[in-house]
Amino acid sequence: RFGMPVWLKNNATTAAIGESLVGVGAWASNFIYLSFNFGFGAGVVINGKPYFGSHGNAGEITLYNDEESINRPALRYLLEDLHQSGVQVDSIEDLRLRFDPDWPGVNTWLTRVKPTLDRLINALAGLFDPQAVVFGGQLPPELGKRLIAATTFWGTHRYNPPPPRPQLLLSETNGDAAALGAALVPLKERFFV
Repeated sequence: RFGMPVWLKNNATTAAIGESLVGVGAWASNFIYLSFNFGFGAGVVINGKPYFGSHGNAGEITLYNDEESINRPALRYLLEDLHQSGVQVDSIEDLRLRFDPDWPGVNTWLTRVKPTLDRLINALAGLFDPQAVVFGGQLPPELGKRLIAATTFWGTHRYNPPPPRPQLLLSETNGDAAALGAALVPLKERFFV
């Protein structure tokens, strides 16, 4: 109606784009961006460009069955665990601002999501062989550090020694990677292709 272009992307993809332009992309051209929010998703960057897949579904990593759904590392489940443990956190943003790694419920959530996250990280490493897996979204940095420290790369491999593994790290953007990505997409598409 307005004769102006519009770009539509999900928050994990825009975060990956933001990270590729003003974060990890400064040194890594191939990485996966894990977006920890109320939900959980990913953005894939290959050769410095976002990868959308044949049907636009690349990064839709929350396709778990009903039994496994609660074990995915979506922050809404951490909020539920915190509330059940008597910790009053009003929102994901409140969690990010006030996070305390010693809150009751944090270890319960970490223990529950670890197997799911390990399986995902190992699958991504095997499928994409990225330089890095970025832990981002609205993830509190201290919680991100604990998730990274708890992640296990599985040791068995057909070659000895196993191949290099991707670096696991927190987002390197200075601010909200999704907002940065959304703001930069039009500039990138129109002026810096």
